[in-house]
Amino acid sequence: MCLNAVLRPGNTHSSTDAASFLDEFELLGGRSVTCARFDKGFGGEAFCSLWEGKKIGYVGKLKWTQCLAKQVEACRYWKRFVDEDWMIEGIRLIYQATSWKKPRRVAIIRKAQVIDGRQTHFVFDSDWQYEAIVTNLEWEPMDLWRLYNQRCCMENYIKEGKNGVSIDRIATSNFEGMKSIYSSSC
Repeated sequence: MCLNAVLRPGNTHSSTDAASFLDEFELLGGRSVTCARFDKGFGGEAFCSLWEGKKIGYVGKLKWTQCLAKQVEACRYWKRFVDEDWMIEGIRLIYQATSWKKPRRVAIIRKAQVIDGRQTHFVFDSDWQYEAIVTNLEWEPMDLWRLYNQRCCMENYIKEGKNGVSIDRIATSNFEGMKSIYSSSC
């Protein structure tokens, strides 16, 4: 469903004017929003505060920074969630990014691929891949990770638009031409 769209230059950061763009909930026609998912480009104070102010649950990927990595390094008690092809573990912590006015709940997921074999497999610190998710929901890290990853198919839709119909290379020098193309296809 395409609820609202704005065409912007390609050199604009993802989160530029995102809070004001999303503040137009009247477009929903009285339907309520219960949860939001967003990627790393939207983890700023204004965006998180928007959802918190409207009492809407959110799950957003965080950029992995040195400050976050240092805090996670001190964590010792990880909860194992899956032990099949991937060893997946998670923790919850309270973290305050430098751009935030207050600390927020963050779920950390780490995963390491399990090598199928008869011998014991050692997992070294360098084997883990880390992901951080900011949220205002009180869910287990694994549940937050699964909810966030439901958006993965969106990346395929974007790729299909770029590769299938060259949506990233429309032959026009202004946005007016794009608006008429976009409105006729929605």
